[in-house]
Parts: sequence; structure tokens; C-alpha cells
Amino acid sequence: MTEKYVINHKVLFIPDENRLTSLEAKGREIILNAPVSRILHLLLQNARQVVPQEELFKEVWEKHGQFVSANTLYQNISLLRKGLNHMGLRTDTVRTVPKTGFIFKGKVQLHEDSHHASHQENINNQLINPFNDTIVNDEMTVKEANDQSITLPESQVENTNTIYVIFIKNWKGIKFISLIFFSFLLIVSILFLTKKDDKFISTHNKIANINQCAVYVDHGNLRASYEKYILFLKEKNIECSPPKFIYITKSIASHNVVILLCHIEVSESLKCSTLYNMT
Repeated sequence: MTEKYVINHKVLFIPDENRLTSLEAKGREIILNAPVSRILHLLLQNARQVVPQEELFKEVWEKHGQFVSANTLYQNISLLRKGLNHMGLRTDTVRTVPKTGFIFKGKVQLHEDSHHASHQENINNQLINPFNDTIVNDEMTVKEANDQSITLPESQVENTNTIYVIFIKNWKGIKFISLIFFSFLLIVSILFLTKKDDKFISTHNKIANINQCAVYVDHGNLRASYEKYILFLKEKNIECSPPKFIYITKSIASHNVVILLCHIEVSESLKCSTLYNMT
């Protein structure tokens, strides 16, 4: 059974595909990332009811073996609002209830199909990215491209072998240029990730450095309350190397202290795995 939600008579949401499709603008759709799709699904299931933050953490991340900070939750709520806005829905459709959670205020209709079929069969492959204003259009289908044939003039056919020989002679030069190009991309990627690490560091406190493994806590927390956990990590002889680091935080759901091994993804989200769950 496939669930489909119609939002405000304008947008179709298919949770199984993480997909938002416009019912007004033909060919317009968005593919949400998994956490954003789970958040929207949970809000629609509880439309016009407040969904507590604790439930969002549990259903969206902890059930999938992930523990994230409140910053990650708010980042994904922001991405959800941007996505809905691109589909023609008001940004205040998802509202924040201070210190409690979030509520979906729009109109929702649930449809269940035993045999799932795409809502728009003749979609034009126009994709709108919710994180910027770029529009990608596929002007020609693969079949159309394959059906086209190119007829070369006889002079060009005669010169084919000559072109092939020149290409072979210049192959070493092409390999050298390719090596330089990919080296440049690697350097840019490193600088890009370093910039994102700086953003995390500016909002968190570094309290220790164990075997080249940096240890961070949430901004404003005092080192004294984490001394026993630092001693615990030293006894465990914990090791990690950049860009990975240790992040000590308190689980909102269980109120236990969770020791995480983390790194910053290209999407700026905090990707962590649990090392220890302590009281």
C-alpha cells in the first residue's frame, strides 16, 4: 500500500519516494533528502497537532541509528520550508512552537494506492533544487538522442584515421592535464570542507585533544562537567584523525550523555555514529 498526501490541493507528497510533485505546474517536482522527508511525513500524519522535538529526534534519526544535535533538526526544518516554498506553499505552513516542537497548519488529504503509479505520467523532467534557484531542463530524451544519426562528408571520413593518430600522440598530454585538473578539484574540496568545519567550531567548544582526536561540546557547556568523560576516553585510548572528531552531547530523548564520532558532510549536516551512551 503506497501512501500519497495532497497538500493544500497544490502538491502531491509520496513518502516512499521522498518526492514532492506540483499539481499546478506540470513537470515541477523535488526530491527531498531522507531526514527532511521523514520530518514532513511525521508532520502530515499529525496535521494540526504539535509534534514534540523529542518525537522528531526519535522517529527521524534515532530509529535509524543516528544521534544529532538540535542545530541539525532546525537545519532540516529550514530545508523543508524552502522545498515547500518552491512548490508554491507558504513558508508558515510548518510553524515552530517555541521550546516544544513543530506543527503543520495546511490542509492534508491522504490517499492509499495498492498499485502505485506516477501521478504525472508525461512529466517534462524539470527539476527544481530546493537549496538554490537552479532549474535543470532535459530538452532531449535518451531515445531521441539515440535515434539521431550524423552523416559525415567524404572528406571528413578520409581524415578520420589521421585524427585518430594525432589523438594517440597527444594522449600523454591529455593525461597530464587531467591529473592537474583533478588535483585542483581535490584541493578545492579540502578547502570547502575546512570552511564547514570552521562553522561547527565557531558554535562549539573544544575541551580536549586526545591522541590527535579533537573533543567538542555544545557552546556554553563548562569543561568541568565533562572531566570524567575525558578521563574515560583517555582510558579507552580513543583515536581518530581529521576530519573526524569526538562530539559529547546530551540526548534530548533519554537525557543520557552520548559520545559520538562525527564529521561534517558536504551538505553541512553533522554525520555522527555513537561510540558510547553513558548516564
